[in-house]
Amino acid sequence: MSITKTIAKGSAWMILSAFIVKFVGFIYYIILARTVSQEEIGMFFLVLSVISIVLIFSNLGLCSESVKRYVSFYAKKERFNYVRKVLKISLSAGTIFSIICIAFIMLFTGSLSNFFHNPALAPIFYILASYLLIHNFYTVATSFLIGRKLIKFVSYIQSFQEIFKVILTVILLFIIGFKAESIAFGFLLSFLFAALIGWYWALKEYRKLPESNETADSFLLLKEMVPFGLTLVLISSMSLINAYTDRIMLGYFLPPETSASMIGVYTIAVAFSMVIIFYGDYYVWKGYWHHIFSTNYRVVGQKKHNRDQ
Repeated sequence: MSITKTIAKGSAWMILSAFIVKFVGFIYYIILARTVSQEEIGMFFLVLSVISIVLIFSNLGLCSESVKRYVSFYAKKERFNYVRKVLKISLSAGTIFSIICIAFIMLFTGSLSNFFHNPALAPIFYILASYLLIHNFYTVATSFLIGRKLIKFVSYIQSFQEIFKVILTVILLFIIGFKAESIAFGFLLSFLFAALIGWYWALKEYRKLPESNETADSFLLLKEMVPFGLTLVLISSMSLINAYTDRIMLGYFLPPETSASMIGVYTIAVAFSMVIIFYGDYYVWKGYWHHIFSTNYRVVGQKKHNRDQ
């Protein structure tokens, strides 16, 4: 398939996915605003903000951009043993570092709750700590599919995750109660189911990889992937930290009696404003465009060079 057709097809799937995610997200926040108290909503999103910042550094950048970059890079060179090794290294390293971060969260849950002067946050920290590991599996699967140009399946996974989140949250609100723990379990399980679907397609594609004779050196591959991943983590960390520190600062500086409620109001207000304005999801597009141009610009340049000759 030509570069133009690949970009057009991938863009169409991403736009469709973004529409679904935005629409379902709008319904999700309406349900929360109408059924759960402001304080419970605020506690969930405060803990999620802390977990999301830890998530930035939980895999050394090996689970997202590195997988997209090196899967497509080695596939272009038809070095498919390296493609397999990239997936294995990313999954193994991400799992190890995610477990370390989970242990850190579990160990310091009491201190984190006291930092925000709210002991009720502790159960939510315990629930959402496993999100670090689940998100690792989810990210590796979707990044591998993007690296293989299977954007359609990635859009399915993202849409399923958002739909699962709404359905599971509603069910758990009635089973467990209208509180933060129900929201946390619904959020967590939605990523778990989406990760399982993602790995079904990822393993299916993995088995289709052609055989090749080269020996993939894990050490040399790590030497290349880790600096690349860390560089991207450092580049993206400031914007991501900026996106999550607002709730953390509100939780710390506002009076303990009202901080959770104010965070709940703030979160719902911001969510509605972002859902109503459809602008395309930058974080979804970023990986896709990077993948397309990083894997094809050399080919385009070579063709131009041949024509000039």
